[in-house]
Amino acid sequence: MAYPHFFSRCISFKRSILTLFIFVFLSKPILSANESESVFNLAERFYRDSFYNAALEQYQKYLDIKKRAPENDPGAYFKIAYCQYKMDNASQAATSFEKFIELFPRNDKIMEAMFLAGVTRKATGDYKQASDWFYGVWSRFVGSAKAQEALYEAARCAEKDKNTDRAIELYDVYFRRFPRNKISGNVALSLAGLLIENKEYSRAKKVLSKAEKRTSPDKTFPARLSYYKAILARNMQKNDKAAGYFAEMYEKHEGFFPEFEEAYKVYLTFLNNRKAYKASLPVYKRLASFYEKKNIDLSTGFLLSWAENSRKAKEYTTAEELYRKILLAAPSHSLKVTINYRIAECQAGRNDITQAIATLQNLAIIDSAGEYGTMAWLKAGDLYYGRELYPSAIMAYRKYLQAPGAPNKDKVLYRIAKTYEEKYQRYGAALREFENLLKLYPSSHYSHRATFSLARCHAELKDYKAAIRHYEYLLESGAEKDLIDEAEKHIRYLKVFKITDPDAAMQALTELMEVPAESLPQWKRLHRTAAIYALHLKQYDKALDIYDKLSAANPAPPASALPEITFHRASVYRNLFEKSDYDNDQAAADYAKEKAETLYKEILERFGSSPYADDAAFQIMMLGKPDISSCEQFLSTYPESKYQAEVLLTLARHYD
Repeated sequence: MAYPHFFSRCISFKRSILTLFIFVFLSKPILSANESESVFNLAERFYRDSFYNAALEQYQKYLDIKKRAPENDPGAYFKIAYCQYKMDNASQAATSFEKFIELFPRNDKIMEAMFLAGVTRKATGDYKQASDWFYGVWSRFVGSAKAQEALYEAARCAEKDKNTDRAIELYDVYFRRFPRNKISGNVALSLAGLLIENKEYSRAKKVLSKAEKRTSPDKTFPARLSYYKAILARNMQKNDKAAGYFAEMYEKHEGFFPEFEEAYKVYLTFLNNRKAYKASLPVYKRLASFYEKKNIDLSTGFLLSWAENSRKAKEYTTAEELYRKILLAAPSHSLKVTINYRIAECQAGRNDITQAIATLQNLAIIDSAGEYGTMAWLKAGDLYYGRELYPSAIMAYRKYLQAPGAPNKDKVLYRIAKTYEEKYQRYGAALREFENLLKLYPSSHYSHRATFSLARCHAELKDYKAAIRHYEYLLESGAEKDLIDEAEKHIRYLKVFKITDPDAAMQALTELMEVPAESLPQWKRLHRTAAIYALHLKQYDKALDIYDKLSAANPAPPASALPEITFHRASVYRNLFEKSDYDNDQAAADYAKEKAETLYKEILERFGSSPYADDAAFQIMMLGKPDISSCEQFLSTYPESKYQAEVLLTLARHYD
């Protein structure tokens, strides 16, 4: 049934061609009869048949003849402009429409001419002139549908002309005068956008509130409305609300809207500023689909931003795919090495360590003297270290240290030294690395910690005096409080438990042996021997064995000596407690503490009037990690205590 329609179209086309043929070839004899009228009629025929180029030529020819005969001039001038308009000669058409308006200001075509003058000026990019012409239609022909359309166009052109105040004024007039028009929603959004740009936030909020209550045939309107509400909230520093509106914009997607690209770019910037990398990924994907639909190739910058956010969101597979797309575009050398480094990070993130290290080693070759080539060795070292492949890690770190200008070399050297100290217990090698660090980087952030580790290595090598010397340096150098506290603890430990005095012990034993047996009771000899083992040789277990023998001595110690013997025995247990606590032997520490407390309490219960009661009470309090109330109670119970100053200092620290 389509054939009759097809043939009718063919006949119509042939008739038009025939008309053109007849008038072209017969125009000369016709002109000879009545030249002016014939040219005009021929132009009209071409015009009706949409042969605008031929019609334009005849109208212009007619006007040249009409220098002597002015009838029919308005139509010719208007149609010349219209032909130029239909032929997309916007600049010429604009000039011709304006000439028509100037010559025939009261012609019945004047409104259409003014409107088309605006249309053609807009097409040339002269938005100021276009806005003026459109506004002229509105102000002169208020009440007509064309005037209503012209007002909207006047506002749009003023906006494009960056005349924000004028655009706001015209959009506002339209929004108030035509609230139920099908495009009033779009007008409200344009008005709100300009008000936000002008920082008139309160007014913009009212416009959006009114727009929200009106229906719109545009399915994209809800998403667009959410976008403008989002940027208003963002500009007012209400970021949580802005996040909600941006999410609404995404969820209400019903196709691409005029502000789509700008809106989604703004959304991505907002998410990136909030470091919401995972939330940004579907936004990138939707924006990419927009570019695909528009046949726009994804730019390197867009792909790189998408890949970076994927990597930061730990979507390593997606990130690597995007990075490789960038590599296919043959980027510059600097970008190529950056991308390869990021790919290695993604491979490491997926725990494909072998492939990551291979990528890094290749990068170190192609960018041997560059920033990322250097960083590749550092990253490879970290990966080896994470897999406990310490020799390979140290090798990679040393490659990094060889690179001139590499940052944070002190940190890397510190890690090498700590690896020798903690992973291999090679304290001599660690000492050399720590000393090298302090020599090369005396102002390093790691210098205090390196000094602390240096002291520990000396202690492990039993060079206790050198260890104490480095710990004491920390106390004088203004190190961090935690290091100072640890250094003080280590100094006490070494002095109390590690540094022995064999010479003093030998002299004391010699003097003891020279005393005749009959002039020194067994219990007193044993008491002095236990003290030698505890004070000079730090052999606390041996001292306790002797105290056990002392309890069975014959004759038994007199009652007057028991407070002193009990106190010294308790002190040995207290020392064992401190040593076990330092060595992290919790079971031994708890046992020694319990025994010390029992003996100190025995002194208080049995020998409360002896001079050792004050000492016992103080030690019990200190073993219990005294608080404010226990310090105050001690001072109240023992107002004359020799430990009063120390207790007051402890109390002051609590108040601080």
